[in-house]
Amino acid sequence: MSGEILLYAGFAAFCAALVLCFIINVKDNDNLKSLHILAFKAGFVLLTLAFSLMIFYFISDNFSVYYVWLYSSQDMPVLYKIGAVLAGQQGTFIFWTWLSSISVLWFMGKKTQYATLLISEFVVVFLFLLTLVSEPFKLVFPGADITNGTGIDPELLSPWIVIHPPITFVAYAALTLPFAAGVSHLLSNKDLEIFAQRWAQVSWLFFSIGIGLVGGIWTYEAGWGIWTWDASEAGSLIPWLLLTGGLHLKKHQSFKALLFVTAFISTLFATFIIRSGLWGSVHEFTETSVSTVLGAAILILVLGTIYLIYRNRLRMEISVNAITFAVLVLLAAIVFIGLSIPLFTKISGNEASVGPEFYNLTTYPFVLLLLILMGVCMLRKNGKLPGAVAVVLTIALAFYKPSDNYSLASSSSDFFLQSSTLTKAYASLSILSLIPPVVFALFAVFYRISTQPKGVSFIHIGALLLLFGGVYATSFSSEYSTVFAVDDIGKTKSIGNYEIKLLKIHVHQNDRGNWVQNLTLEVHEKEQNLGEKTMSFIRDKTGDYAISGILRRPFADIFITFQGLELLKDSPPVIPVQVNIYPLLNIFWLGIILLSLGIIQLMWTEK
Repeated sequence: MSGEILLYAGFAAFCAALVLCFIINVKDNDNLKSLHILAFKAGFVLLTLAFSLMIFYFISDNFSVYYVWLYSSQDMPVLYKIGAVLAGQQGTFIFWTWLSSISVLWFMGKKTQYATLLISEFVVVFLFLLTLVSEPFKLVFPGADITNGTGIDPELLSPWIVIHPPITFVAYAALTLPFAAGVSHLLSNKDLEIFAQRWAQVSWLFFSIGIGLVGGIWTYEAGWGIWTWDASEAGSLIPWLLLTGGLHLKKHQSFKALLFVTAFISTLFATFIIRSGLWGSVHEFTETSVSTVLGAAILILVLGTIYLIYRNRLRMEISVNAITFAVLVLLAAIVFIGLSIPLFTKISGNEASVGPEFYNLTTYPFVLLLLILMGVCMLRKNGKLPGAVAVVLTIALAFYKPSDNYSLASSSSDFFLQSSTLTKAYASLSILSLIPPVVFALFAVFYRISTQPKGVSFIHIGALLLLFGGVYATSFSSEYSTVFAVDDIGKTKSIGNYEIKLLKIHVHQNDRGNWVQNLTLEVHEKEQNLGEKTMSFIRDKTGDYAISGILRRPFADIFITFQGLELLKDSPPVIPVQVNIYPLLNIFWLGIILLSLGIIQLMWTEK
């Protein structure tokens, strides 16, 4: 069909451009440059037409295309249909390839090293090949009903579906040129091209907004939490950590280039783990021998890093900045190990995966170290003594725990109950140990705020706020539940410091034929009306979905969930309501915003 013709013609044009670029690079033949640019632009035009056609198919409900049938339906609003174009791997590969080709077109307009251009075009061809393999324009299998599509899960139908995927893949595509420049530098020992730093900053910015702000809001509103260590979140965190480490390096161009290369490779890994289906594994690692292997792997990794630093101590400057770089790489490696477990255990036949507790506990000491290093780095020569004091206070507060709520992991969780004695002892340490490093780092940042670029200050303050706000909101959240009778309209029940009033319960059938239960509640605090929210429970053909209601307050979020009417034997159904209170969550969002603004300001001043 026409979409496949456009794709294969575009792929042929990009391949022709790659071959011409190779000849130009090897034989230094300037006569082919115009033809090379023309071939690449032709490929870009054909790819643009193919991507536009895919969008048109979604908008026009062309369910004869399998990808459209799988992710769209007639009742979806046009805005969500456009967002659904990037709901699966076929659409994301087209979009990723298209964005990467835009960055290469920008690069062509500069005075370029053709070796770097050759590598960047190879990336585009590789991504295009992935697109062809995914068969985005494949037709629906014979006998299928193409009068309507299956659509997207109701809980994902949010404006964020239009915003989050594009932002994430801009971050992925922006790594094309840093990767190419990094490979070129490592192969030729020529200076790392300046534009690599700028494009790496662009990727860093969009990763921060995509996985932190937009992705965080989307998962939070869907009821999954602000950060759940889901495979997609953890996979995107790896390139973010590597970019953070690479952008911290002022010297050591080879290390910077290596991190840019590794960051791009990690985006391919992230795409693989998100789309492969392996990461829906059924076991936590505490149920298998995986925990021992993981512990050994991380210990070897840490000791190996220390050894490499010691061995190269004469060739490299052992500084706070260098140690910070090493810790960031270690954190990325830990996340990579955790995400690799399902793959390795799948091969061995004993499927297992790691849960959030693994990531929280293994990364926590390194996060504390990063915060202390931040303070020492900011204070420079004056930072050693207060840094040592922060370390002592951190260790002391680790053993001060007013209640079990202050533990790094809940003693009633399945993870804790299945863990070894040593792991239980570590998981029982106090979250209060976070306070000294945060306070020390925050003091150091404000101490230097007048002597360093504003963007740098915003980035560090933002990182501190998002870390503190996220940990505080999740560690000290409160959960309540209550039940209303169906005839309790107008009645009020107390939940913690709040009172909730049942206003309305309504059951109806929507356009998709699903039965929807809408519950409207009014929330009060000390006789002050905080507002009302309507929650929904949807019985869809793909499953049951609850759409929560959130009352956002300056110092706490009130998160209300309604899981549908509960049927009782020999009595009328009841209305179960769950309420979660997340204190100081706005500090988390403020931190991400400041971090992103800091990156923008830093890029602006460095242009």
